[in-house]
Amino acid sequence: MPFCHTSTWGNISILLYEQSPCKSRIYQHYVDACVVNNNILYIYKLISNYYNQKIATYISLIFIFIPAIQIYYLSSIDSLISLTFTGAIYYYLTFDNRRIWQNILLLYIFIFMSSFLTYLVIYPILIMYIYMIIEKKYEKGIVLTGVILLVLISYNLINYNYIEGFLTASKIENPDGFRLFSEPISYLFTRLENISEMLLFYGPLLTIATYRGIKYNFQNRLIQLSLISIATLLTFFLTGVARTGETARCCLFMYPLILLPVADYINLDKFGIHEVRQIIVILYLQTIFMQIYAFYAW
Repeated sequence: MPFCHTSTWGNISILLYEQSPCKSRIYQHYVDACVVNNNILYIYKLISNYYNQKIATYISLIFIFIPAIQIYYLSSIDSLISLTFTGAIYYYLTFDNRRIWQNILLLYIFIFMSSFLTYLVIYPILIMYIYMIIEKKYEKGIVLTGVILLVLISYNLINYNYIEGFLTASKIENPDGFRLFSEPISYLFTRLENISEMLLFYGPLLTIATYRGIKYNFQNRLIQLSLISIATLLTFFLTGVARTGETARCCLFMYPLILLPVADYINLDKFGIHEVRQIIVILYLQTIFMQIYAFYAW
């Protein structure tokens, strides 16, 4: 199953940038800043829809200082994938408001863009379908299905075969078939590496805060959404996704979702501004240490 490989259109977008007359560092930093700010905006809007603006601000700040974000975000196309995934999930969750047609259009745009950047566009789609079943809001599933059908029609209009591309990338990623049978030892250790790398780049304190958020309020719907995203990614790992590791970079799209239990933990008055500041400082010091002494510099 393909993971770290971007789709054909993702490669085309890189080539277009390389051919652009505006290849200056200022232009590149401007584009990067737009991607970062928009992702933070969607995280802020998502959290503020369920909690207050103060908690939304705390989570947005914590997201910025996560080591994986600090190290990889401005140097990888995975940051754009994180933006499109977060945007798609946000607009799915806000179907119920008055701007339903605007949300459907933007959901279509983000799924359409995601499919050109990575073959893992099935990741947010699976999350939305599973969450729809848990919520028992089947009308959302009907709308989501309609959006996906519209995306497939769009593929046909531009003569793009997503399934063929997906299968080709899967063969490249796993040329000898399912690695549990072809390379069992490598399969086992790379699965452990994938999980441990994500936790390392997420930070020990945030991992503990996420665990406690899940433990204290398991019935919360946003926490259930976070658990769905974690379970979906772990299932992908079991199928052989991320053969070469680098999940901290490839899984940048996961971090907004696994921060949701932290938001709920803060909402339960388990954290205050003092604790949030401590977490941010420790995350930043961890990033500096990893870049200087562990050579994680992109």
